[in-house]
Amino acid sequence: MTIRECPVCGRSIPSEYRFCGHCGARLDAALPGTDSINEQREVTVMFVDVTNFTAAAQVMDSEQVFSWMDETMRLLADVVDRYEGTIDKFTGDGLMALFGVPTAHENDPERAVRAALEMHDTLAPLRARVTDERGVSFQVRIGLNSGSVVAGTIGGERHGEYTVLGDAVNLASRLEKAAEPGTVLVSATTYERTRPLFAYQARPPLSVKGVSEPLQTYRPLGLAAQPGSLRGIAGLHAPLISRATDLANLHACLAAVCADSRRRVALISGAAGLGKSRLVSELRQASADLPLRCIQAACLSHTRHTPLWLAGELLRGLLMISRADPPTERAALQAAFIRHHRLVAAELLPYLRHAMGDADLDPEAAERAERRFAGEMAAQLYRRAIELMEIYPASQGPRAVRNARPQEP
Repeated sequence: MTIRECPVCGRSIPSEYRFCGHCGARLDAALPGTDSINEQREVTVMFVDVTNFTAAAQVMDSEQVFSWMDETMRLLADVVDRYEGTIDKFTGDGLMALFGVPTAHENDPERAVRAALEMHDTLAPLRARVTDERGVSFQVRIGLNSGSVVAGTIGGERHGEYTVLGDAVNLASRLEKAAEPGTVLVSATTYERTRPLFAYQARPPLSVKGVSEPLQTYRPLGLAAQPGSLRGIAGLHAPLISRATDLANLHACLAAVCADSRRRVALISGAAGLGKSRLVSELRQASADLPLRCIQAACLSHTRHTPLWLAGELLRGLLMISRADPPTERAALQAAFIRHHRLVAAELLPYLRHAMGDADLDPEAAERAERRFAGEMAAQLYRRAIELMEIYPASQGPRAVRNARPQEP
């Protein structure tokens, strides 16, 4: 079998393939010496710009400015990589990133919004350090837009670059320029595809050059306190078909748990689109009369490299802590949980916060725990997280855990 290299992602694939098995790019067009075939793709475009760059450059020398921008761009690029986006280009004091090409995911708009919000948090320590050392303050402003673009290689064989073109790109750029420093501004299309997941603030209609009507824009403030679902069509409910036996078996399993308080595990597996989530949703509704509390946790595709994500989600459900809660409130609820069960905070609280992704609430304790256990840290965190789940009082009644999907390898 002859092997060739994908011109987009660089991975090796059999030469007879018409599409790359890794990134999905068409392969029958990118042969050397021929013109590439462009393709229509759905993408979320992100533009990021560093504010106050010109003023800062007046008080720093060229090497200091370069070092500052290099560190800033590295931090921003790491966030894009974490959510499996692609850096299209760096613009000196900013960047353009794509979510959806060359590799597409079912939730690219969500990934883009999460990445944009995380960028501000990631840059906070650098901003504080630059202010202290150089007396210069800076922010970033971010624009996001989702829509159809033309993706392909432009510039010829020698100087060609894979990029995207279209009105969706232009609008994302305009949104970035209209965003206030330290904020994110998204278009109506990005908002519609992510609104159940984030808390948004509607902004005044924005007049954009080349567009006859003012455009509605939104500012994401953070994760929604009670995230909704992107599945289904609002107002439409189809009956569940050919799942009565499966639903009855699951309901009987939950009823048995309530009767004898013994653990049971039910595994629902199947190919995508067969109705696993729908079956679990129906089970939850059918079990509303049972004396149990349902805790939902899911391994999201963009968290597969995050240790203990699933354990952390379960703990958040048990302690009724939302990721959208303020840091002070999360810290207070965690400490109250430890005190209520008369546990030793110094022994368990760092592990609890690590497992819940809140190690930054007490960096010194987290650092001490990491130094103490070094290579055994992951195992210790896992054991402590499980212990904390076991401590949860039986008087609260049985718990049903749903959507605990294993992470991809």
